[in-house]
Amino acid sequence: MDDRDLTVLVGAGLSGLGAGFVAAPALVGRVWLGEEVRHTGVQVALRGLGARDLALGLGILMAHRRGAPVRGWLEATALAAAADAATTLLAWHRLPWGGRLAGTLPSAASAAVTASLAWRAGRRQV
Repeated sequence: MDDRDLTVLVGAGLSGLGAGFVAAPALVGRVWLGEEVRHTGVQVALRGLGARDLALGLGILMAHRRGAPVRGWLEATALAAAADAATTLLAWHRLPWGGRLAGTLPSAASAAVTASLAWRAGRRQV
């Protein structure tokens, strides 16, 4: 898999995750936040995060499809993913065990992958 394929995979995955949070925040967010997802305010916040991820994912995909630079979209995605991991770490002791892992590991991995893709995209057009 080359950088172009990985970029499309990141964009599609992020779009799908974002759409899931927008459409069903209580269902998708339960692993991460446990029973807290029952609260309306939590669902509102999760929908907002979902909309952010959907927008970033679609931005990556549209830029890639048009042959436009994707570096900025990847940098924004890396920053958002790092923030998700950091906020999970800040609430670590208040989250269910599965939520600790579900909120930290994929977010940290996403931040690393997208930062690497962004750096390489800066060296050439992806």
